[in-house]
Amino acid sequence: MLVYALLGLLWRTTAARRALTTAAIAAAVEIYQMVGTTPPGIGGVLVGAFPDPWDVVAYAIGVVAALAWERRTGRSGDQAGRLSDTTPPAH
Repeated sequence: MLVYALLGLLWRTTAARRALTTAAIAAAVEIYQMVGTTPPGIGGVLVGAFPDPWDVVAYAIGVVAALAWERRTGRSGDQAGRLSDTTPPAH
């Protein structure tokens, strides 16, 4: 969910594209771990050193949760504190 959220801050695109990109990043991390080359220092902590099938499950749950959250907040409109297109700006 964090990767999805960071992509949302950096890249204005559809939710589906962000979800696919998040899944691709997750897959790349797991493949990188399978190769067995761990970067030194903080890179090794961020990427991890060992592939784990549960990581893939966690990534999938995170992407689904992020999409559900975005769908829920996108539908709520004014209830989420956003101004609609018909609301005049405050003076």
